[in-house]
Amino acid sequence: EALEIGKERNYQTMVVCHQNFYTHNYLFPQYEISNSIDALSLFEQYDVPLLLSGHAHFQNRIDNELTEIVTESLLVTPIQYGVVSSTPSSLSYKTSLLKVHDKNGEEIPIQDLALSHFEEISYRQAKSALTDVDLSEVRKEEMAIAFSKIHPQYFAGNIRSMNEYKDEIREFIAHRESPLRNYVKSIYDNYNRHENHRHFHVDFNNN
Repeated sequence: EALEIGKERNYQTMVVCHQNFYTHNYLFPQYEISNSIDALSLFEQYDVPLLLSGHAHFQNRIDNELTEIVTESLLVTPIQYGVVSSTPSSLSYKTSLLKVHDKNGEEIPIQDLALSHFEEISYRQAKSALTDVDLSEVRKEEMAIAFSKIHPQYFAGNIRSMNEYKDEIREFIAHRESPLRNYVKSIYDNYNRHENHRHFHVDFNNN
């Protein structure tokens, strides 16, 4: 009904939902709503320019028949949120970092604190997952450090930053005995799919 009203009034209607309409990581298809096929078909009929969702906690964008952006959880590094801007002829989305100040007006470095915490958790997760992998301790340490760097960037939607650790990512994927292997592969596959997870712009006149 809302879509029909928007069409009658020549509005561009953006759809917002907690759960996802597309699967943004194939390891977690349960994040997608159960009637996504029917919903997407309806949205296509009305030329919906953008779908916004959350639930998955990581920043991600998919461009299929429609564009969906998953806005990362505000509680996860880098503590960012989505900003939507619109004009009669365009729609834009970008991420912005949350700023927090103490009672004296001094900015609290929450981005640094959140990143440090996430990196430490990711490092310990990788070290544990590599325990029984046939690699030297030095190489395990290098790979654990690499995972601690790429994991928070994956959540932040900063996929391009992973170039530095491509060798370690491929080595993770090569060792099927590691419990993290499939997850790291899913991150790598996501890297190859899209580079711009934090921005979106459409001009309706050119659509």
